[in-house]
Amino acid sequence: MKKTHGNKKMHFNAILFCVCLLFLTPLLCTCGLDKYEYIEAPETLYHRPYETSTFEDKYFEFTTKESKSTMFKGTAVYYRIYNSLSKMNTDVGTITNYIYSEDNKAKAAEKLLAINEKNQGFKPLLWENYNESILVSGGDVHNVKIRLSDYQYTEGDNSPYEDHAFMAQIIFDGNIENLKRPVRYTENLTFNFGRSATETKSRIPIEDDLDVCYSETTSEDDENRWYVPMFAIGVAMDESYTFNYSVPLYLGFVIIYDNLIDN
Repeated sequence: MKKTHGNKKMHFNAILFCVCLLFLTPLLCTCGLDKYEYIEAPETLYHRPYETSTFEDKYFEFTTKESKSTMFKGTAVYYRIYNSLSKMNTDVGTITNYIYSEDNKAKAAEKLLAINEKNQGFKPLLWENYNESILVSGGDVHNVKIRLSDYQYTEGDNSPYEDHAFMAQIIFDGNIENLKRPVRYTENLTFNFGRSATETKSRIPIEDDLDVCYSETTSEDDENRWYVPMFAIGVAMDESYTFNYSVPLYLGFVIIYDNLIDN
């Protein structure tokens, strides 16, 4: 009889353990773990400018990535202004190494934004009188063409935009009627550094600007040159209103001369 009673007790304990495990398993699997969601990154690059690009090729063009996620907010473009080609190549090289590393690509956005570092990292490209960091809202596919500086265009000219293919512009899906004028991260400053004497919003970058990486040591080839690399990146916001970022897409860089009116 004692043996039978013992078996029943063991059987009851086993059932109790299974019931407890059934209820506790979801808690054990979720407590203390961060929730991550894959963020779609822009991946189609149509045109990338280089160091030797002539004025007609000084533009960036890419396509955003479609996303059905309710957390996805859109696509941002980040830039930084350098007075040293060597320093720019070092920073861009570091970021792109993370992008193409299978083990570290998740950290590429952190390197790009220099998260937790005061006044460091790339800054979001804006357009005139628009201060939102997300350049293209939503998760639909859009073509984006960006030219940062003006070539043979005068502000206030009443001629049709079609006659000024090389004006500073942000165009979405080829809609010239909805053309936006790109501006820097602060004060609605433009990228027309060579027009600083004639345009109040086109002053030459200075060391204290938040979007500038200023090097004390430069080469002779860097004189009067400013280098502006850009990246596109998908942006999402989680339940705690924290921004999360996709792997960036490198768009290339342009050189803007502060001693030339047209760039």
